[in-house]
Formats: sequence, C-alpha cells, structure tokens
Amino acid sequence: MIAAIISDVHGNADALATVLAQARILRCERLLVLGDLVGYYHQPREVMKLLHEWEFSLVQGNHDAMLARAAHDASFLLETTNKYGSGLAIALETLDSSDLELLIKAPSRRLESMGEFEVLLCHGSPRDRDEYVYPDAPGEVLDACSGEGDIVLMGHTHHPFVAVRNGVLLVNAGSVGQARDRGGVASWSTINTANGAVVPHRTAYDVTPVKRRAAEIDPGNAYLVRVLER
Repeated sequence: MIAAIISDVHGNADALATVLAQARILRCERLLVLGDLVGYYHQPREVMKLLHEWEFSLVQGNHDAMLARAAHDASFLLETTNKYGSGLAIALETLDSSDLELLIKAPSRRLESMGEFEVLLCHGSPRDRDEYVYPDAPGEVLDACSGEGDIVLMGHTHHPFVAVRNGVLLVNAGSVGQARDRGGVASWSTINTANGAVVPHRTAYDVTPVKRRAAEIDPGNAYLVRVLER
C-alpha cells in the first residue's frame, strides 16, 4: 500500500487539493496526517471536507491544541489572532462540532502497524509535540527520535528531511500549506508500506488566491503573504 504523509496544512485548501490530486495519481490509498490542519490561513472547513474524502490517521499539532484552548479563552484567541492571523478564529466559526472534536481530541502521537513496519506518527518529535526537529538537528536530537518504531514521521518545522539513525528511518514531511524552504510548493511525502520506501514530494500550486485572501482578511500580518513567496 502507498500512503501519503501530510503535515501543517494550516487552512490552505488550495495547496491540499493540489497535493491530494497528485496523491490519487500516485495511487495513494490513505493519508497519514501529522497535525496542524488549522491556523494561519483561512479555509479550515474546505480542508476538513477534502480530508474526509480519504481514509486517514491523525495526530494533533500545536495549532490544533491551540484551537482547543482558544475555544474557551477569548483573550488567548485574540493573542493568537494577532500573532498568527485569523485561522483559528475562522476554524471556530466555520467548523462543525464533529470536526472541532476530531481536532481537539486527536492524540499527540500514535503507533501504527503498516505492513511489516511499526510507524510512529508525531507532530514535533516523539518526546514532545512542540519540539522542532530541523534537517540540521544535532545527532543527539535525532538519536532521541529513534527510540520507538521502525519509521518515525514528523512535521512542525515546515522543513522536510529524511535521515536514518540507529536503524530507524526519520521523515519530516515538511508543510503542505506553508512551506518555509521554498515558495510556491507544497511539501509532503509518500510511503510504500510493502518495503518502507519513502519518497519526498514538492508539488507546485497557485499561491495567488491564498495570498489574496490573506491580504484581505489579515492585512496587518504581512508574514502570511511573504512566507509563500520564499
């Protein structure tokens, strides 16, 4: 079976739609979702609709966890809106109760048997949902990520990489919705569960409508547009 590994969609339905169209061409049968479906950008309802067209496994990202707090803390919601844009506020306004519950109650990590492999799904790292593991992470950090499973899948940094430590394959899928290493693309990966082969992908998509919505909805947050132009 081939599965698509996606992370950090961040309300960017344009990017996700393009990735999932490519995933179908590659005959992916399910999605492994590493968190942060919401935050930053402005189409969380469309993101969830696209997600529900697939069989998927999900872990919670830090922005999904922030959504849980923002639902009951107006001052925190205002703080996150000022810092990250209106993505969480729009998610709270537009997502139905079942999708909100799905995001709020998702586990921070999950271990799944896939073929002959034990695959660990995380957002940040196996030990901390909020830990950033970058491509140039020190060896001791990578070693700490290799303690469980045959394959460890991570996101959070928006920078993709593949490494092997202590016989464990470490994969950071990058970001579908806000790639920070290169503009105009969505970063994701595929995994073949028959042989454990992982292939990174960068799929080009039209960032113009995403930038336009960001400029209209959050005109005071220039970062939301600028980051898509790297």
